[in-house]
Amino acid sequence: MTSMSGRNVSVDIAKMVAAIFVIGVHTRAFSDISDWASFVFCDIICRTAVPFFAVCTGFFLTKKLLKDHITSWIPVKSAAIKTLLLYINWSVFYLLLLVFIWYKAGILTTSSFINWFKSFLIGESYFHLWYLSQTFWALLLFFPIIKLLNIKMQIVLAILLWAFGVYADIYYDLIGAGSSIINLYNRFGAVTCSIGRLLPLFLAGSILARVPSLPLRNSWLMTALSFAILIMEVYIIRSVGGTHFKYEFFSLPLAFFLFNSIRQTPINCSFDSKYLAQAFICICTSSCHIIYSSKHRSSFVFYAVCLRGIDYDVCCVSNSVRQSSQAKKNLRLKCLFLL
Repeated sequence: MTSMSGRNVSVDIAKMVAAIFVIGVHTRAFSDISDWASFVFCDIICRTAVPFFAVCTGFFLTKKLLKDHITSWIPVKSAAIKTLLLYINWSVFYLLLLVFIWYKAGILTTSSFINWFKSFLIGESYFHLWYLSQTFWALLLFFPIIKLLNIKMQIVLAILLWAFGVYADIYYDLIGAGSSIINLYNRFGAVTCSIGRLLPLFLAGSILARVPSLPLRNSWLMTALSFAILIMEVYIIRSVGGTHFKYEFFSLPLAFFLFNSIRQTPINCSFDSKYLAQAFICICTSSCHIIYSSKHRSSFVFYAVCLRGIDYDVCCVSNSVRQSSQAKKNLRLKCLFLL
């Protein structure tokens, strides 16, 4: 189950698969073959990836917090700062692309920059950076909640927040009730959306880190049951005219039981699976984006999609270099200590 470095190999491998699923959503895989195949793969199977990543984040963050009995929020603070820095760096990076697009479209005006800055603060500065901005806001609320509320209250809160977020994202377009509340929810973009989207998933991971694990066989059975109900939910939404398929009601229990099952599934590994996962994600990200963007060379999509692949690669490489430098520094300190 663990590698030589103590990492959970099963989770690392699952991250590799989830990375492919994220790419599948954005590239609309199989759309050239069949609309039905693309719908099943992209809007049902691939949509499990982001909830899985979020539950994973909540689980491992809580494991770090439990070392100090949840008295210090340093692990959460560190994660929030890293996320914010990534968001700022890549927002500036993509701003250069937007300036070029605005110039070519004849809308390079002061109002364009003002609107961009507003989106940067309470939304997302570029459409696929929503995960970073929402992660930052969700992390700010994550620590106070798990410190002040007991497990039962956290379960209730996670379910209520998730239900509201799903209604706002999907079911409001079908039902239409509560327009004033939904408009207020959508007005503040990433700030409010993080409360109804990533925060409940973080809490689900946190709960998994503190409660006794469900036996592996039962956990996989619950995973299969949650996935079956999720499929039915998606088909019902589609049958009544729904067009948004992001995170349905049963995406939360599916992510909860799926992560619990994967982390307990034994896979032995004689090497550090972390670096394998990083290398694999870099290769998949680059190749898939190049394949996709080759079909759109006549538009700005080519440049945007290529940059989306490059940004993740640069993050992975810089992270590896930073860790390597830190390892060398620690080695030098040990040598000096021995001398």
